[in-house]
Amino acid sequence: MRSPLTKSPTFNLRQQAYDRIRELLRAGDISPGERVSSLGLSKRLGISRTPVREALSRLCADGVVREVPGFGVLVHIPDAGELRELYAMREVLECFAAKEAAINITPDELTRLQELLLQWRGIARYLRDSKQPRLETRLHDRWIKIDEKFHEIVLAAARNQLLTKTVDDMRLTSRVLEARCGEDDLSLGPAAKTILDHSRLYRALQKRDAAAAEYWMRQQLSMGRERHLAELRDSPTNTE
Repeated sequence: MRSPLTKSPTFNLRQQAYDRIRELLRAGDISPGERVSSLGLSKRLGISRTPVREALSRLCADGVVREVPGFGVLVHIPDAGELRELYAMREVLECFAAKEAAINITPDELTRLQELLLQWRGIARYLRDSKQPRLETRLHDRWIKIDEKFHEIVLAAARNQLLTKTVDDMRLTSRVLEARCGEDDLSLGPAAKTILDHSRLYRALQKRDAAAAEYWMRQQLSMGRERHLAELRDSPTNTE
């Protein structure tokens, strides 16, 4: 007899479908505004249709996709108002997470953050030495993964699971917007600025300076908000 605490195979399939669809969205493999079908995703993921439908329902509740009556499920594209609300909430939660991380972060987590910064610097050096105006797609994808991992470690260091889940949902919505705006045009200047700001956050965490960690996290979010608002205004699909 199965223990009441043991998760059923059906639950595991639902969770697997949910996690894998989120990864497709995070990687930009499902385009913003694209119609997604449970049948198509079922074939793509090799998971039966019912768990995929349930995963899409969860993603609707998360606000990442939305159901349009008579049309189907679409990857949600936030408008300027939603974007401002999103960043207002991210600022509250992620700045709090940075403060808590400064108190609770471990030496191992600091080492992992330092390694990510070194990887970033290596990519930036390549961009400088190659004299290319922008990062190629492969390296840009790597750059994004480093950024996601960096913030994942900071969130984990806050030691608050509910906070981690809530912020992860918000960051996923931001990634969808980045994919819509085609944010693969990372030049050397913005790359250097990203490394500098994250290095300052790292040093604040290393010194366990909660106020400084909060400040540098807020600076990053403010810059991200303004960049995304500008990209949204300049987008050819903008209807405002």
